[in-house]
Amino acid sequence: ISENEWTTETADGKGKSIIECMRRIARTVCCDVSEGEIYETSERKSKISKEDVTQIAKYFRDEQIKTINRAVERLEKKYKIKNRLIIGVGKFLYNDLNASLKYEDLSAVKALYFLTMDLQI
Repeated sequence: ISENEWTTETADGKGKSIIECMRRIARTVCCDVSEGEIYETSERKSKISKEDVTQIAKYFRDEQIKTINRAVERLEKKYKIKNRLIIGVGKFLYNDLNASLKYEDLSAVKALYFLTMDLQI
């Protein structure tokens, strides 16, 4: 997601730029991001490339989508759900969920909800 789409504070209280996000992801595997500097093989154990961080992020995203899909499918079966409404901070996952579960884009409903909350209707 872009810096503008990021609606909450970051876990470490730092910025929302791509490199700052990469640093957070690298720390999940106890590494620092290598930003193009040359380092010895012995040092490499504590460094990770930007490409590696991108692969980790893609893996997390794919697993998150799979988890959401499984949960939605389970609830659909249990409660015989036919219509779905996608809202919230995870909206950026909508396109992938839409591709696999055929969700309708109800962004206007979300906007209306927040407008009514703001106006206290």
